[in-house]
Amino acid sequence: MKDIELINKESLSLIGLDFYGDPFSNSSWWTEENEIGILWKRFMESFMPNKIKFQNYLKNDIYYEMHIMNSSFKETGQYEIFIGIELSQLPEDCLHFLVKIIKPQTYIKLTLCGEEIFADYYSELEIICNNKFNKTISKDFMIQSYDERYMGMDRINDSEMDVFIPVLPL
Repeated sequence: MKDIELINKESLSLIGLDFYGDPFSNSSWWTEENEIGILWKRFMESFMPNKIKFQNYLKNDIYYEMHIMNSSFKETGQYEIFIGIELSQLPEDCLHFLVKIIKPQTYIKLTLCGEEIFADYYSELEIICNNKFNKTISKDFMIQSYDERYMGMDRINDSEMDVFIPVLPL
């Protein structure tokens, strides 16, 4: 992990698409054939033709992937995946997209490089968060952000991405 820091992030207004279920029921982690890969494809096919329509509303060119857990996740392995882009304000016409508004909060932000992107970093991160920041990580959701540093799965060794996980007091 390149950088780990505690940050306060303002609210996020995202427009995108979602999937609910077990994203790995048909294919393993980090493949374009699992439900997350299929959702990314569906989002890009839906959003890109509309990007000009939303141009005045886009806050930046960062894409987000949220993993939103629920109370039955441990028993079922099912949870929500949301993929979208941040808007500075919501457009009047976004019928074909969902909107997520995430309140301002404190996150632990980590920057992952290359093969680290594929790693399961939660256990190590929990220890770091407890010891370094006197906080615990929330298990409700996490956000991955994809900007110009992410080169794609075929160039993962040249890629970086940021992960944001909400934190709570110990």
